Amino acid sequence: MSNDTILQPIAFCLASDNAAVRERLAAHPFWVLEFPEDLKRRLRETQSRISGRALEESTPPHVVLNQAARLLIPDLISITSRITDSGVQPWLYGFVDQERPEEPPIESVLLRAMLNAWLRTVFRPLFPSPALMDLLQQVQTLPLVWRREEIDLCYWSQAPNGTARPYREIDQHCIQNGFVLMPDLVAARLAALELGNAQTRYFRFKRAPLAPGRRGCELVSWPPQRESQGTRTWYWSIVITVTLQTVPFQSYPQLHLNLSVRRWVSQPLRYTPAETISAYLLDSLPWLAADQQRQCFQVASLVRCSRKVRERASEETGPVLGYCWNDELVELLNELHWAERLPDPQQLTQEPSAWLERALTGRSPQAALAFRTGMRPDHGEGVGFSLSDRRFMVEQIAELLAPDFVLRSPLERYGTRRFIVHPPNPFFPQEKPDRGQPAQTRACAERRRAVAEALGERQTLTIIVRYQTATALQAVRLALCEVLGYPLESSEGTIWTTPELRLAVRSEPLGEMGRALGIKERSRGWAAEHWRLKIQERAEAIAQTLPEAADPCGVIIELPDADFFRQDGDPKAALRLGFARKGYLTQFLTPPTSDREGEASQDSLQERARSAVRDLLRQCGVLGAPPRLLLKARVQKPPFQIPEPLHYLAAWLIHRNRRGSETHLPQYLPIVVYLRSDSHLVLVRAPGFEDWLPYREAALQLARMEQARQRDHEAVRQFLLKTLHTLLPTRGETILFCDACNLRQSWPWLGNERITSSLPPELERFPQLRIVRIRTVSPEVPEWYAFDPKRQARGKDPYALSQGLFRDATNPTVFYSVQEKPPSAKNQVKSSSKLSHRPRKLAQTSEGERLPFDDPQGMAWNPRIVELTIARQSHEQRPDDVLMCAAVAHELRARIAVQFGAPTILPLPLHLAHRLEEYTLPLRPAELRPWQGAEEAAEESSEAGDDENED
Repeated sequence: MSNDTILQPIAFCLASDNAAVRERLAAHPFWVLEFPEDLKRRLRETQSRISGRALEESTPPHVVLNQAARLLIPDLISITSRITDSGVQPWLYGFVDQERPEEPPIESVLLRAMLNAWLRTVFRPLFPSPALMDLLQQVQTLPLVWRREEIDLCYWSQAPNGTARPYREIDQHCIQNGFVLMPDLVAARLAALELGNAQTRYFRFKRAPLAPGRRGCELVSWPPQRESQGTRTWYWSIVITVTLQTVPFQSYPQLHLNLSVRRWVSQPLRYTPAETISAYLLDSLPWLAADQQRQCFQVASLVRCSRKVRERASEETGPVLGYCWNDELVELLNELHWAERLPDPQQLTQEPSAWLERALTGRSPQAALAFRTGMRPDHGEGVGFSLSDRRFMVEQIAELLAPDFVLRSPLERYGTRRFIVHPPNPFFPQEKPDRGQPAQTRACAERRRAVAEALGERQTLTIIVRYQTATALQAVRLALCEVLGYPLESSEGTIWTTPELRLAVRSEPLGEMGRALGIKERSRGWAAEHWRLKIQERAEAIAQTLPEAADPCGVIIELPDADFFRQDGDPKAALRLGFARKGYLTQFLTPPTSDREGEASQDSLQERARSAVRDLLRQCGVLGAPPRLLLKARVQKPPFQIPEPLHYLAAWLIHRNRRGSETHLPQYLPIVVYLRSDSHLVLVRAPGFEDWLPYREAALQLARMEQARQRDHEAVRQFLLKTLHTLLPTRGETILFCDACNLRQSWPWLGNERITSSLPPELERFPQLRIVRIRTVSPEVPEWYAFDPKRQARGKDPYALSQGLFRDATNPTVFYSVQEKPPSAKNQVKSSSKLSHRPRKLAQTSEGERLPFDDPQGMAWNPRIVELTIARQSHEQRPDDVLMCAAVAHELRARIAVQFGAPTILPLPLHLAHRLEEYTLPLRPAELRPWQGAEEAAEESSEAGDDENED
């Protein structure tokens, strides 16, 4: 890759220096509606009086109200979450229809009807009838009035650190919020876009409301595209998500456009791993006249029923699960006499193509269910857009948005690997020697040496294979041979001794401990508690059959995926807990089940077995080599110096919500991981640990923490600062890695408007410390494409994928890391396209250039940008520190992890911290406030269907 390559973020900036643009955008109109503070106060007072709890602890449930707003109110830009909290305003933003600029999204009388229905639905079981009647009467006198406001989109202030603040606060309420309203302006223009040309398909877009609490606008191409292969048909759409973002120390905001594929459920649905499915509905609203109907989607959620509606004897299709609309939402709609207008859930899930075909033929109503990875049957459409598609769409969008918005300036590439020697990873050597050759033997010896370094001297590593099929057992034994050189002819349980390591391998059938948990049908109120009880019973039964592990011991367990267990209870969490209680680490091996793998299933199983062995070694704290980065000896004047030794710290908050936890309990647990550049040792500290523990012991200790921890941001911050204040005085040059999205709620200094290029005040006393703040989450970091100006000047195709460290010359402490594509994407062709209708055989030009060609099933992979913001002391004494920290963070993402032969999203210390989350499986809830706990659970559940887009 040429060092002349530059990176073009898919980010637009307002041309605010253009006088005509400033005049045109000085008064952008929008509708705003506030939730009456009097009603909030009455609700909290009534709730406090009835429950006997303090007024400040009362949080009236609001989630179903926002769900109803998302479904029933057209033309919404944004819905504020936790709207019943005191002072949280405004509730709704609506966009102004230019054809009806004086008509708000919905009349006040209809809003009152919706609020009445919400009160009767949610509070009838909680409040006595007189109190509820008083509230219903109060609603009739509430000032529910939309206000038509205007915002100067060319105005923004700056935070003390120089970061743009694209919003205004009026009476301590953020009313004129550019984060919400500038994307609305862009979405209004994109809704009129017909994307495409003579060589491609054509796409038109409709707006869809985002989930409560999410900022930005979403546009979905409609009608959907239809693809067929044999007798099967699939449907998909383009999704453009527009958000306004800021960059640390950058004085202006920028619009990020994320381009993704939304695949629609196209075959009768047999299984979904998610609790909810987002349904996109396009229908006329009964309270609007025919000439007032809006052409935007409404969104509601389907949930899995607690029982199976029927069983099919056919092994080909398997059991069919039942689905229904969210119970509280349906109850609210019944109060409005509108529930009968919702499509039948079983028809939607079992005849999805019939509803999608309505869109292609122009019939109404129309509906589509968002497909998510893991659903069965699988989807035939490939995910992601290729480089050619991405560039084509950006160029058309840029033309539409000009002259008001322009693409931001490109990022310059900085080739750090010209100066840095990367430590070789023996688990993934760059060369691929033949089996049995000396090089392979040396690689196995290096791996065994790395394992011994992690476990300590005179330790024996025991690996137990708990198998269900002889094929899986043989695959694991062969993987141990390939990875560690373990002789296949070794007898069962024999300790294999080498100069580097003592290794024992045993195998046993998994037996009854691997059967489903046998979850019975329970009411929704205590189903999660019943699930935890079953996990606890199985874990205790497993632990009783095991001896205490005397030496480091790991277990590779052959277990089908969650689809196999369906509603009967996946035993994975129970297996992990049961083995951990006796000191055993666990790694699961899932046999291939997809029909698409076909003849490659044996190769797939073998690769999974190798991955299982390597990941088990990662759990043991194994590093392929010390994370030591050196400057090349031949470099005469290196641009920076790397201290030796260099200490690495990673601060991470284990934050698992109910939906993402196998035990259906949230967990909020801070941890700190410590490495140093001249050592294989990985240490971990967490609340409840008496001291720093080796990585392996820390994983087991986390699994033994049965009590969930309550969310307490200040406690998290204090733990991190106390740990740093205790450790740093005894350490030399140190880099602390933090993920902004993961930790900024607990440590506000990590936010864009508070971060500084110097250390925060509480850490100023440690001049040897540098902090690297990382952002990886879309849409906070932009998508991108790369091009080479020299190739462009020669008339050749300049566009390509790229890798390396990039920077904005005007922002010296912010860098952008892009790693190479993984081996799994090596066959990706940049000219494959989901937009083009050109056959592949006609894609080659006479000059040898390849034009975009039709390839809807092709998978497109685009490396993610990782933003790096550096903070340090002694700017004058160490001017090269910023570049050194960025280069180290970039290189610690390269192929350095034991279990991945590809770059990781996070630098190694953060990656290791993140992976410890799999061992947090609490069985007893924290002492949460009951009202707050129930509301948070509902809010998390309501957002389950918001991540359907696949890049």
